[in-house]
Amino acid sequence: MSKRSYASGAVLCFMVLLIGVEAAAQVTVTHLSPASGVVGATVRIHGTDFLAGTPTVEFGGTAATSVAVLNDHLLLADVPAGAAAGYSTVQVKVGLSASTVWPFSVLVPTAGTQNFIDQTPLRLPLLLSPSRNVIGDDIDGDGDLDLSNVSQGRDAILVDDGAGFFADEVDTRLLGADRNAGDGDFCDVDGDGDFDLVVVNRGFQNNQLFLNDGAGTFTEAVGNLPALSDFSRDAACGDFDRDGDVDLVVASTGGASSLLINDGTGVFADETAARGLAGLSALALDVGDVENDGDLDVVFDGGAGLYLNDGTGHFAAAGLPAFLGLPVELLFG
Repeated sequence: MSKRSYASGAVLCFMVLLIGVEAAAQVTVTHLSPASGVVGATVRIHGTDFLAGTPTVEFGGTAATSVAVLNDHLLLADVPAGAAAGYSTVQVKVGLSASTVWPFSVLVPTAGTQNFIDQTPLRLPLLLSPSRNVIGDDIDGDGDLDLSNVSQGRDAILVDDGAGFFADEVDTRLLGADRNAGDGDFCDVDGDGDFDLVVVNRGFQNNQLFLNDGAGTFTEAVGNLPALSDFSRDAACGDFDRDGDVDLVVASTGGASSLLINDGTGVFADETAARGLAGLSALALDVGDVENDGDLDVVFDGGAGLYLNDGTGHFAAAGLPAFLGLPVELLFG
C-alpha cells in the first residue's frame, strides 16, 4: 500500500470512528422522586436511554450497588452506603455517556425527638416582599444549596456561603427582579448542565425564563416562553414527552393552564390543546409518576384533577375526589 492510500485509509477509519461516537446514545436525567432520602432509600430516576447499556448511578460520586432498570425512561436506585450526608447530586452513566448532575440531599436518621431551632435572623437576610415560594438548587456550581425567593414585589437570590449562611445577591445575579410572581422553579432548560430559573407571574406580566451562565448569573431569555392570557399561579418542570429535555406545565386561572414543550434549546411552544390539557383552571399543581409506568403525570387542584400521561406527553383525565378550600401547594409523596 502506498503512503497516500494508507493515509486515506486512516482518514476513513477516523471518520467512521467519529460517526460511531456521534451516534452513541446520550443518557439524560429529567426528574427525581424523592429529592432526598437516607442511605438505603429507593429513588425513582426519570430520563432517557437507560437501556442503551448497563447504567450506573452515582450519589455524590459514590456508586449505588442496587440499580433496577424498569424501562428506557425509568430506573430505581438505592442511596448507597458511603454517600456523604448533606447536599449531594445524582448522576447516571451508561457506557461513555453521562447525564448532567441533579441535586439530591442525603439525610441522616437520628433516634428520639427532633427539635428545630429558629435561626432565620442569623442565617437569612431580611426580605421585605411577601414570599410566594422558595426554591433551592446549586445555582453557582460550588457544591452547596442556594435559594431563590419568588415574591410579590422583589425576588431574592440567596447564595449559600457553604456553611448555611445566605446573602441576597439578586442585584448582581438577576436583573429585573421586581414582579408579581406566583411561583418559580429551577431546571436545566437548555441542557448545558446548570439550573435556569422559570418564574410564572400573576396579573398582566408575562411569565419569564432566566438562563444561568453556569456561575449563577441569570439573563432573561425574552421570547423563549409563549405569552399566557391569564394569572399564572404554579409551575413544574418535567420531561413530559420523554425526548430528553425539560418541559413546563403551568397552573393558571381563567381556563388558561398550559403545557409548554421544549424544543431542546430552551425555547417553548404552547401545545396545551393538542396534548389534552385545554381549558383547565387551577391554583396549584404537581407532577409525578402515579401509575409507575415511567412517565410523568400531572395533578391540578380543584375540579381539574389528575391527568395521566400516555408516555408521549399526551394526557387523559382520571378521577380524583374534589378538593375543598383554596390550596397553596400540591405535592406527590
